[in-house]
Amino acid sequence: MTKHIFALPQPDLGLPKGPPYPPTTAGLGGKPTLGLDVPVTAVFLALFIGGAVVNMAILQINRKRDHKFLFSGVMFGFCMARITTCIMRIVWATRLSNARIAIAAQIFVFAGVILIFIINIVLALRLLRALHPDIGWKRMISLLFYVYIFSIILVLAALITCTVQSFYTLSHNTRRIDHDVQLFGATYYAVAAFLPTPIVLISWLTHHRSKADHFGSGSVNGKIMLLLFTSTLLTLGAAFRAGTNFYSRPANHPAWHAHGPENINKTMAANPPARRVITGHTPDGKATIISDVTLTPVSPADPTNLSHQAENGGFINLWRTDGFPANVNGTPKESHGAAVPISDSTDTIIRIVDLAPGVSVPMHRTISNDVVHVTKGELTLELDDGVETVLKAGDTCVQRGTEAVVEGKRLATVDI
Repeated sequence: MTKHIFALPQPDLGLPKGPPYPPTTAGLGGKPTLGLDVPVTAVFLALFIGGAVVNMAILQINRKRDHKFLFSGVMFGFCMARITTCIMRIVWATRLSNARIAIAAQIFVFAGVILIFIINIVLALRLLRALHPDIGWKRMISLLFYVYIFSIILVLAALITCTVQSFYTLSHNTRRIDHDVQLFGATYYAVAAFLPTPIVLISWLTHHRSKADHFGSGSVNGKIMLLLFTSTLLTLGAAFRAGTNFYSRPANHPAWHAHGPENINKTMAANPPARRVITGHTPDGKATIISDVTLTPVSPADPTNLSHQAENGGFINLWRTDGFPANVNGTPKESHGAAVPISDSTDTIIRIVDLAPGVSVPMHRTISNDVVHVTKGELTLELDDGVETVLKAGDTCVQRGTEAVVEGKRLATVDI
């Protein structure tokens, strides 16, 4: 059974005519999907709406009692930012080709989380004043805290500017600068998330007074535990986001965290080893077989490790030409077990790919002609305008540089 994907070079096909331009690196979480992301995001949307209502109610009740508890107002702002983010992501799932919606969703993620950073830093200062009033109430200490909070807002402005700019330029140098600023911002926010922890721990461990100054309701120890808990959660999230930024992957070869959850555990389904026979010429010009090997499927996450397979199989790089038109006389280069790109501007790439039932390849575009022949099972081809086409065994699709989602259907493995 022969199973091919041909990627013929067509460099200028499908390129965006103007800004905003798609990013060249994979984003955290990948592009949203209607079947998975929308229901999950809708649940979080309902939770944040409830949080906004509760915090605004607390703020108004306290205001009528002449009690200014501004943290409720800040938490209301955080919930509103997250509500907007959830709405943007749901809309983005229905309009995957609209980069402006993706930009807006990313900006509101930045804007929302810094409010929690600021709350924790202010609470850390208040606990420092309660445990060590002789230090915490010094004007210089207060000034340092306020300057640091202001710097968090400045970093947010820089992140928003560089994020938007990166979508509106093709300059490699400008994008490099934007990425450097984003790396700095992600690291800065990871530090901001962690900073309350050492401040409070040191203040707590060095506290020798018989009783701490009381503020608000509840015990000081309870406030310390709450702050340490929230600071730990924020640090884990901020550090993970920073780490993924430092270890960014190409958009056409994302890491596991840039896929939908259904693609983490079963990206590819089991396909058997494939026998590949390569012909060539003897020194006197006669035809001969120069290679006859069996190729074992490899993991798409680690194509260079021939001993590492995906949980349910993988894919096989059968052949890759050396230039276009192909050179039929040179020594062939081994493509299986090599980091072969999804598409190439000069070569033809032939692959065997199997998809498990229900597994989808996220919305993507390759600047190439992809000739897809289905030999077993059924798959659904969904374009960015929502149009779906079912391909059955024996069908062939010529995908000419268009954005599409490919999903395996039925109970049988799909071979393409």
